Amino acid sequence: MKKLLVLLVVFLISISGCVANTPAPATQAVTTPPTNYPAPGVNTAYPYPYPFAEPIQPLYPYPGMEQPAPVAAPSATPTADPALGVVKGRLLEGQVPVFDMSLFLAEIKKGEDGKDLVARLSFTNSQRVATDSDGNFMFVNVKPGRYAIILYTGENAFLLNVPDKMDPILINVEADKTVGLGDLSYDDLPL
Repeated sequence: MKKLLVLLVVFLISISGCVANTPAPATQAVTTPPTNYPAPGVNTAYPYPYPFAEPIQPLYPYPGMEQPAPVAAPSATPTADPALGVVKGRLLEGQVPVFDMSLFLAEIKKGEDGKDLVARLSFTNSQRVATDSDGNFMFVNVKPGRYAIILYTGENAFLLNVPDKMDPILINVEADKTVGLGDLSYDDLPL
């Protein structure tokens, strides 16, 4: 009988402990809208108040840390290494500039007979550029050698030919020289 009574007491204590941990029903609090909204100096075009009352202070100087040197703004035209070359041109489709298209320089490999054999595209080693809003592209710091241009659509890669011909565009890059390809205008590109 004592065992049953002890078990009953333990059971009741454990149940009362569980009941005490249940959350109380939520009550709705009545709030009044702020009277100073928007705060002075807050941009009213942005519907939410600025999260900080004071401007954020710079994190430097921390004791023992120095402020990093300022980064120079990029120049409008990249500076080329005089031991390397530059390839530039403009890509058009139906006289309309092709924007944000990936182009690669693929190295030309020669066969045993010394003739051009294949354009070798490496996604990790071949230089890549994207055309700008006017269709312009520029490869800088290109090692001297023989190259072809590959148009990459994200799914497929295409060797660019000389416009209106079936011959591939082959480029000889020399140190400290710029190869200007001019306008590469195509009636139809596989975009």
